[in-house]
Amino acid sequence: MNDNNAKTMYETVPAAAELNKVPGFDPLKFLRRTKDTLKLDLPYQKLWFRMAHPNGRMRLTALRITEQMAIFEAKVFLDRSDAEPFSMSTAQQTTQDSRDFVKAAQNEALSQALTDAGFGIQLISADAQAGPMEKRSEAPVERAVEPPASSGGHWRLHGRLSADEKWKS
Repeated sequence: MNDNNAKTMYETVPAAAELNKVPGFDPLKFLRRTKDTLKLDLPYQKLWFRMAHPNGRMRLTALRITEQMAIFEAKVFLDRSDAEPFSMSTAQQTTQDSRDFVKAAQNEALSQALTDAGFGIQLISADAQAGPMEKRSEAPVERAVEPPASSGGHWRLHGRLSADEKWKS
């Protein structure tokens, strides 16, 4: 059970608790408090995914790595034979964001792709309002690279842009 007073969607919405349910695994036991939210760290997201989809796969692709920044795309497939990913996310990190910016970009992309696939999204606060997460997606983005050709000209930075949002030069 969640230690703070705020209830998660997992605790208040039965359908959210059923999403990717694995008998004997309670993701609430692995939540970590950050400044103002609860977070399920990447190792627990990966564990949960592996238990729910033992034949699934996660794929990371480096889109660009320089001495100053790294951009990675993560894709989550519910089955190894799936041609198309169930979810995907792209993340960018710079030396200003983290000393180990390559690993940080990999982790951020994969964590967001897993969250989008249902391995963490149901753990958000039930009374969450549009706030910091939405504001972050509106932050200016450096247009250092073109979107991947395979994306049809679409970017999903940090997993928060919709498929309808086209790359604008």
